[in-house]
Amino acid sequence: MPLEDTLGNAKNLAFWAIVILLLVALFNVFNTGSPTARGAEVSFSEFLNRVDASRVARVQMDGETLRVEDNDGARYEVVQPRGSDILGELRAANVQIDVVAQERSGFLSTLSLWLPFLLLIGVWIFFMNRMQGGGRG
Repeated sequence: MPLEDTLGNAKNLAFWAIVILLLVALFNVFNTGSPTARGAEVSFSEFLNRVDASRVARVQMDGETLRVEDNDGARYEVVQPRGSDILGELRAANVQIDVVAQERSGFLSTLSLWLPFLLLIGVWIFFMNRMQGGGRG
């Protein structure tokens, strides 16, 4: 086997290893976390039932996401529908309310949605270019 073939195979193998590592890194960057990592998720109606039953001790509001801690220490997340105003109900139930700045801006949300697709299209164009002979230097 000539030396050029061996070097070409090594370059090809290194290229694919880098592509795979980049894809894994991208997945980790854009992965928002599993429900077990963030805490269990509860429906909004179930959350309202727990507030009415005085089972909620603390609520942390982050945009539309509510991080809730029950009186027994259980933690879970609830997605608040747009246009709903539950502050009155929380105050009436004597729930401690913490409000934090929203973690992700609209720009970052849009970027995290479109960037993987754009990267895949870019990789596809790169490979198509190489297959047509445009990648030779």
